[in-house]
Amino acid sequence: MINLNVFLAKSGVCSRRDAAVLVKEGKVTVNGRQILEPWHKVTDGDSIKVKGKLLRPEKNVYVMFNKPKGVTTTLEDRFAESKVVDFIP
Repeated sequence: MINLNVFLAKSGVCSRRDAAVLVKEGKVTVNGRQILEPWHKVTDGDSIKVKGKLLRPEKNVYVMFNKPKGVTTTLEDRFAESKVVDFIP
């Protein structure tokens, strides 16, 4: 069980602070009931909607990469010949 505002943030809706504002404004429902407390506990089985749109939590994706010599780890470098993002589809 996690707080509703944390669930909203992990779902990619907004930040935790903005999620608290959404909840307090009455724009979030849990299992069909309007919730006004950001600290309301929710589980994975709950049906959570923001402005009528059903949410699903985002899953984290981790990528392991053995960086070859000469590859830059920054995302943007106009002087780099190759960057890590060039190897990841």
